[in-house]
Amino acid sequence: MKKYISFLVISTFTLFFIGCSEDSTSSTSEESLIGTWTLTSITLTTVNNTVLTPEQAGMSGTIIMRADKTFEATFTTDGEPNTETGTWSVSGSTITLTSETETIVLENYSIQGNKLYVNTTVNIDPFGELPVKLEFTKQ
Repeated sequence: MKKYISFLVISTFTLFFIGCSEDSTSSTSEESLIGTWTLTSITLTTVNNTVLTPEQAGMSGTIIMRADKTFEATFTTDGEPNTETGTWSVSGSTITLTSETETIVLENYSIQGNKLYVNTTVNIDPFGELPVKLEFTKQ
C-alpha cells in the first residue's frame, strides 16, 4: 500500500494533478502560491476519509514555487528522490506547470491560510479509481 500511495502522490503531481475546490472563500492569487510547500497529509476520501501522513506512506514531498515563475518539485519515495523543474503560470483558478517533458494542468486548486489543497482521482491497481485529497503546508 505504501508503494501505491507514493506512486499516487508523485503521479498526481507530475502527471495528472486535477484539483477541486469546495470552499468559495479560498485564495487563488499568484502571490499566495509563491513559496515552499511541503506535503503534510494524504486523505483517502473513499476509505472513511482515512488520513495518512507522508511518513506513513513512506515518502516526503516539497514543491517550491518561485516569483520568477519557475518551480521545483521533489518527492522522495523509500529514500529515492525524484525532482521535476520547469515554469508555472496561473489563469483564474488553474495552475499550469510546464517541464521539459510535459505540461500539467491543475484546475480549481484551493488555498486556505497556509494550506494548499488538491482533490484528485488516481487509478491504482488493484483498487481502481480512488479519490484523494492532498494537503501541502506553506513553510
